[in-house]
Amino acid sequence: MSGRTDRNGDMVTDGTYFYTYTGVATNGTEFSGQGTVQLINKK
Repeated sequence: MSGRTDRNGDMVTDGTYFYTYTGVATNGTEFSGQGTVQLINKK
């Protein structure tokens, strides 16, 4: 996957995308976070 497509495989538009995540480490510690990615496609 190129990282420029949505989950349907369609190209996404330029912009700032927000994400969140949660998980459990191998030692059982739970963790979570959030962040942003700015996408600028070549024209």
